[in-house]
Amino acid sequence: MFIKHITIALAIGLLAWALYATIPPPVREILPDVPDYLAYDANAGVWVSPAGLRYGKDPNPRFKTRVDHLLSHTTPDDSKPYHSVFTGRDPIFLLKLIDEAWQARGPPERQEGVRPRDVYDIPMRRETGTKGQRGIRIVTESDTADFVIAYPVK
Repeated sequence: MFIKHITIALAIGLLAWALYATIPPPVREILPDVPDYLAYDANAGVWVSPAGLRYGKDPNPRFKTRVDHLLSHTTPDDSKPYHSVFTGRDPIFLLKLIDEAWQARGPPERQEGVRPRDVYDIPMRRETGTKGQRGIRIVTESDTADFVIAYPVK
């Protein structure tokens, strides 16, 4: 009888763990400023913008997600020799701006390396950066819409 109860308890515990593992982390917890703009793709574990950009976890331990990393480009960082800053600080405004640029992109330039990436330089016809930049560079993993980073460029 005792073993039967332990078996049932273990089965319930495993079921609870399996259910918990498939529930996406609360968007509000990870991306507190953008819960309603991005859709969560539970199968891939990424947030997807209306334009199709896919924001996953960021490998840099300073950031929880690629969106978190993107939002770091809304404030100056004097510890970096080059760190461009977007004119808009509102997260939804910024995500919409990145989506607009993504939809206007042309063919990428391939950035070779350990992890090949695609680089898109998109002119925006208006100021996008605090130093007069009028374009946006979007970097994705090669041949995908998996977002790496975006920042203002001349």
